[in-house]
Amino acid sequence: MDKTQEEHDRQIKYMIENFQAECCPYGYMDIQAAMEIFKDFNKTSCDLIEAIDEYIYSCEGDRNALDITALAYDTILQEIRNKIDTLIGFDLMNDANFYAYGNYMCSSFDYSTDDIELLTKAIKEASPEARTELLNDNDVLTWLDQYIDGIDINQFEVMKE
Repeated sequence: MDKTQEEHDRQIKYMIENFQAECCPYGYMDIQAAMEIFKDFNKTSCDLIEAIDEYIYSCEGDRNALDITALAYDTILQEIRNKIDTLIGFDLMNDANFYAYGNYMCSSFDYSTDDIELLTKAIKEASPEARTELLNDNDVLTWLDQYIDGIDINQFEVMKE
């Protein structure tokens, strides 16, 4: 390969790297953290792209300024919130103060001991049918078991099928 071809190849590689950086301005570790939580809830990279597009459309946000890990946590929280509210009438954000704390790859769910107590009480007071349906939902179980410290899912009675 002559010098001209090497220079051409180097320039193309540089252009591709710049193109990728402009199309996807997120850091590798942030992408990895977002993908890890999405994978825990059986979501795909396409689901994350859809969440990004929905966020940008609804908030008129800047794709380059978006914390995709926080968005992933918030997306999961909203889905869990809707399921719990639908099944037992407890709103994680209005009846308690669960929220997604955004800090790029260090994003997490945040809550207090009081929030745990309120949620535990709501689950215990739910009808046996609703409690059983709630605790048979894989996403809710994953969230309670892997992301929320202080709730022992074995403390709840569920109906035998």
